[in-house]
Amino acid sequence: MSQLDQIVASVEDSILPGINYSLNNRKGASFVHQRVLSTFFPTTSGVYSPAAQRSVKIMFSDSGNGFLDLSTIRISLRIRNTDTTNPMRLTGGHTACIFQRLQSRIRGQLVDDVLYYGRLVGMLQKFNTPVYNYNNNVAMTGTEDNGQSRVMTPATPNPKPIFIRHGLALNGPEEEFIPAGQSRVVVFDLPGCAVTNSHYLLYLQQFPLELTLELQSDGRNVCAPGPYIKDDDSGQNLSTAFEISDVEAKADLLILDSGIVESINKALAGGTGLNMPLRNWSQAMYPISATGGAFSQNITRAYSKLKAAFITFRPTKARVKDAGLWTERNQFTCHHGGGDMDLYTAPTFDFNRDTYRMQIAIGSTLYPANPIRSCAEQYSQLVKAVGGLQEAVGLSIGANYRSTCHIAAIDLEKVSGATPAGGKAAFTGISTKNSGEIRVVYEDVTADADMAAEVAGNRFNYYPSQMYICLYYDTTLVLKRSGVLFAD
Repeated sequence: MSQLDQIVASVEDSILPGINYSLNNRKGASFVHQRVLSTFFPTTSGVYSPAAQRSVKIMFSDSGNGFLDLSTIRISLRIRNTDTTNPMRLTGGHTACIFQRLQSRIRGQLVDDVLYYGRLVGMLQKFNTPVYNYNNNVAMTGTEDNGQSRVMTPATPNPKPIFIRHGLALNGPEEEFIPAGQSRVVVFDLPGCAVTNSHYLLYLQQFPLELTLELQSDGRNVCAPGPYIKDDDSGQNLSTAFEISDVEAKADLLILDSGIVESINKALAGGTGLNMPLRNWSQAMYPISATGGAFSQNITRAYSKLKAAFITFRPTKARVKDAGLWTERNQFTCHHGGGDMDLYTAPTFDFNRDTYRMQIAIGSTLYPANPIRSCAEQYSQLVKAVGGLQEAVGLSIGANYRSTCHIAAIDLEKVSGATPAGGKAAFTGISTKNSGEIRVVYEDVTADADMAAEVAGNRFNYYPSQMYICLYYDTTLVLKRSGVLFAD
């Protein structure tokens, strides 16, 4: 017997699924008596707008034995274009992009607090497959699928086709316009919210949940400011004024057997804590004062288990004909540039602009040890980092990674969740508590720019003017009778 045969002989046989007719491998849930499709309402004003009441607060509570299935929470609302002359087009590919800040609290304890929330949602949409984003159009106002839009680009010829991969032409999908003075009802999830993207059942009698969603204060950061070019080459102004009403939260409430509820109450009364591991996001924006060559940013924040860092940029200047396409929600530019700053033109590759250096320093340790030196290497790091966030990596970025759809990322886990070898190990992020500081460094940056064009409206500069740093980290929520502990 060979050495391999000896090793194989030691492997224990198991019943093949195809001949396993037993019910022993099935799990029931007879202790769940009922699933109630519930609706929860805001405790604040009924009508909200960027210029008036902006904060939507929804309380999830129950006086009985209801357990809230957190993963089923969806927000339903009516959005109305208050401009009676011009149509309106939301950006970012997801209706949650209308919100600037998201907070969640469980029994008063702050769990989520995400600034620039709409931009985070816009970024997370790029981590979905195009088909997934396209299908979400049914419940929202249309999904961007890498921003490829027929009507938002100069029509030469009419309409100008969107070329992808050797001649396949697409004219969409695109976010749909809300006509002047008209409304649309939408239903959507809350990407990036740790609480609502977990699998737990929350015992509402003991641990009520509060969600706070704050509208963006400036509609030009949510709605494409326009103008856009129509099929006949004429211009069309766009609305950036809207209001929302009829806000509701839809979710499933499970009614459990009294024996299960009694055992949970006894555990809580005895001081036992219910542990809820979560994955949270934080984000901040930093202006870039440098005008070329190099820039860096320090972040003073201590994390026990930092999983990944994501970095996006907005440019110094777009051409006048392109500026109407972009908002904070959908503009993720790269210094490389290489063509029109629009939604469809693939950039022309330039070796010098593609060559730069990027690292993240945590204390004295550099990630990666040798700097990232090109957009190609940066994209490979992004794929790895996104692989730690979901089962299958399917990015909606396309050919514009070097121009208008650039997301930089570094996976900081000691055991990568992106690879089969990692086995989806938990809590393997790095600690920043001893170092106390995170530093993002870019060097040898050369940007595509023409600020001397004879026609002022044709001047542009891809060099970044704003840097958004988004951190993804493990946390644990401990639910106790005496209160809620949040550990990050």
